[in-house]
Amino acid sequence: KKDGGILELLPPFMDSNPLKRSIINDALINAAVENVEKLLIVTFRGCGGTDISVGKLRAYMGEVYSSSWECSMTQRSRFLDVRVVLPIERFAKSVEEFGTDPSVSVLMTDCEAKDASGLLKTINKRRSSKNVKDLSLLSFYSLSSLAFDESCFYLENESAGNESFVFSSVACGGTFDVMHSGHKKLLTCAASCCQADGILTVGVTADEMLRHKNYSDEIGSSQQRAESVKSFLTFIFPSLKTRVLVISDPFGPPAYEPAYDAIICSNETIAGAKAINDKR
Repeated sequence: KKDGGILELLPPFMDSNPLKRSIINDALINAAVENVEKLLIVTFRGCGGTDISVGKLRAYMGEVYSSSWECSMTQRSRFLDVRVVLPIERFAKSVEEFGTDPSVSVLMTDCEAKDASGLLKTINKRRSSKNVKDLSLLSFYSLSSLAFDESCFYLENESAGNESFVFSSVACGGTFDVMHSGHKKLLTCAASCCQADGILTVGVTADEMLRHKNYSDEIGSSQQRAESVKSFLTFIFPSLKTRVLVISDPFGPPAYEPAYDAIICSNETIAGAKAINDKR
């Protein structure tokens, strides 16, 4: 890991598919948090000119801070200094200027390496003039191409709010080692997809499956984690019928019980949901 780095993002409102770009950016933020130890500077590209909505930039800045905080707490359970830079021309520094800061040593982007080489060359020329070691480049191009799955329906899509998007038997799963906001979002979304007389099944990963997970000695027992899930669901949807169980394989009941209509998952676990469908 590097001590500090710069992550360049394209704001969703500047993309032809804002939802897709938002999902991709969340994956990029997660990857960036994995690759820096102390400082993450987030800049926005493609925002030159005076017709850019500062209001939209401010709103998205809040989303970036929330996403990076959640990733930081989930991955390391400790503080990461994140600084989101708004490209307001009257007083903001450029990414080239931030790139000369000796506390950063890597430039991260979803552009192909060849497309980012010009920016990297400009930054390193400035760093050289200040006797600062060159930045390295970390391209997340392949990650960005895989982050959004066209075969899935994203609950962030506003059309998912219609009443037809509910099911009689819904499933989701996870470790639920700390009941953080990501877990709460997953459980709430899954519950909201259940019919009034439907049932939500939640699979909680068994203790024996977590032996090789980072900080496994700090993770509560499967019984404790299952009780935490039950407590949260009872609080937000007290009349919802739920089935919370400990699973000792990566798939759980949806892989072999035919009753399920929908699997709700995070973007990071789409592959696992597809594996369940393959088994079905």
